[in-house]
Amino acid sequence: MALPNIGQRPRLNLTKPETRMHLWYKMRKILRQIYTERDNFDYFFKADDDTYAVMENLRHAIYDDSPEIPFMTGYRWNALKRIVELAIDKHPDCPTTDEDKEDVKMCLCGRAVGVDLLDTAGSTGKSAFYPYSVEHYYKHHMQSGMVSE
Repeated sequence: MALPNIGQRPRLNLTKPETRMHLWYKMRKILRQIYTERDNFDYFFKADDDTYAVMENLRHAIYDDSPEIPFMTGYRWNALKRIVELAIDKHPDCPTTDEDKEDVKMCLCGRAVGVDLLDTAGSTGKSAFYPYSVEHYYKHHMQSGMVSE
């Protein structure tokens, strides 16, 4: 897959077919590209095409966290630097097998080099990230009687 040039950003040529089985190959290539351009950005946010994100919730989730401690949703380049320079294709605990579940593999690579996954459950105990669509949760609450039509 070749992404269109946006502004002055280079095109990233992802030569593998459009299947879930090549997500980890593509994610490794994308992370390396982000790392080469890291000085142009304050942060990066990895999301899938079916992700619904409320940025205010994300900002709130990381507001009190120390920028000195690298984690998957923060610290200005150190998490990315560790994953790209020390983990991808280098650390034995960072998978090299190309398949799906790139988000799990990214976490494994991060953990292997001391990058923690931030628990976004705040004082309410509710997570800022959910694995299913908005419709899934709406239907669940409708069935449980928590929400009425």
